[in-house]
Amino acid sequence: LLWDLKHTLKLIQYLPYITDANHHELVSYFLDRFDRNVLPLIPKLRAQIVHNDFVPDNILVAENDPERIVGIIDFGDMTHTPLINDLATTIAPMLRGQADPVGVAVEIIAGYHEMIPLESAELRVLYDLIAARLTMLNVIAYWRLTLHPYNREYIMGGVEETWTSLEVWRAQDPAYVTKKFFRACGLWEMYEVSSMQKEANETHQSHMSRRARLLGPHAYLFYDRPLHIVRGEGVWLYDDEGARYLDAYNNVAHVGHCHPHVVNAIAKQAR
Repeated sequence: LLWDLKHTLKLIQYLPYITDANHHELVSYFLDRFDRNVLPLIPKLRAQIVHNDFVPDNILVAENDPERIVGIIDFGDMTHTPLINDLATTIAPMLRGQADPVGVAVEIIAGYHEMIPLESAELRVLYDLIAARLTMLNVIAYWRLTLHPYNREYIMGGVEETWTSLEVWRAQDPAYVTKKFFRACGLWEMYEVSSMQKEANETHQSHMSRRARLLGPHAYLFYDRPLHIVRGEGVWLYDDEGARYLDAYNNVAHVGHCHPHVVNAIAKQAR
């Protein structure tokens, strides 16, 4: 199914239909980002059957209560794909014409997360998946126009707004947007730890070699697989994989919060 975001790179064959140089470059930019940032992670993302076109045009509401959904239509794009693709497909068209597209996306994500908790890996690819959906809308529109030129008004109806949305989306800092997504789901700590994991992406062996070189061979290890602690918060320590440990290693085990010397030092400073 061409509308399945996991097949985004199939759009490359339709690039010749984008004749405007600026638009062609814009599409190529986001396809390249998809190739680098999303494609390698697709096998690791939760997948299931999804509607794949859950947008306002396909939602029926009560005649006297527009806040109440009474039906969903158009199941022609249903497919088995990463779950997060369905959310990206919903968000993308909602950004057209918005002064604050990131804010709109954040509101939708927060509401979705209340019903279906999102995972860290899904939030990390969402910026690029939203861009992929916007890109897909226009590339397919230009291709379909060659097949059905008599239906130009319908096919090209939202194209210009979509180009504008893509330009605005490109102007955003992907890292900043992703942080906002994590915050919307109350998962800020997971974003912070994962970011530090990238920064500290050395092997355990290289860490141990450096440790031995700097501290000498007599500084023995306490674990068969040494912990790589990247940050602390309160009484907790976090390793490079996001696992949390009670901070008894550096504090209690070495000195102790109630050690007489510590107590005396605190008391002295308080006098």
